[in-house]
Amino acid sequence: MRTILLFFIVINSVSAQVNNTQETENRPFTLLRQLDSATIREGVRIKTEQIFGEKNVEPSFKIKNKKKRKELVEALEGQFQVNAGADEIKSFKRAKDLSDYIFRAQQGIAMFSKTNFQGKVERFATDRRECKEDGDCLNFIGSLIVPKGWVVTLYNQPKFKGEQLVINASKEEVRINSFIKIAFEGAVSTTNKSVNWREETRSLRIASGKQ
Repeated sequence: MRTILLFFIVINSVSAQVNNTQETENRPFTLLRQLDSATIREGVRIKTEQIFGEKNVEPSFKIKNKKKRKELVEALEGQFQVNAGADEIKSFKRAKDLSDYIFRAQQGIAMFSKTNFQGKVERFATDRRECKEDGDCLNFIGSLIVPKGWVVTLYNQPKFKGEQLVINASKEEVRINSFIKIAFEGAVSTTNKSVNWREETRSLRIASGKQ
């Protein structure tokens, strides 16, 4: 009887370990931080006070100084794993604008610098007319997650021109675990399979695909 009981304990233990491993592998997006708006506002407040040398910063606080505003955005990008383009940075007039953008970006697409959703990660909520080396997009895309409800189009030329790579996640979340070898099928299509999208993405559109 003890032998049979021990057998079932071992089997259940192994089964649980396998299931936990598979669960982790199948849910890379859950490893990313999903913060609430209050936590983000607090993070923005603290960093704004540090960089602008102010106290008791409110959401309505004006971030006019261009140099300090850029420094603030860059600091918060690293803290919250988001990416703000040059056009967005110009539009951040108050602390609230920055908090709202960071919150939206958490719900957007996630780019990783390495395959299998590893390395540096940046999340996007808006288009990029031009992917530059100064931070407007990752220099190299290793893998990508597009949450359900979005359609993302990558272009190999600036200003949404040239060949296209379309990831249609209107019906369900789409994950590309490697940009070294992309499987062009189902929700992932392209106008030119020979383009090296890992290194040659020069602009991107993010559109709502909700039905």
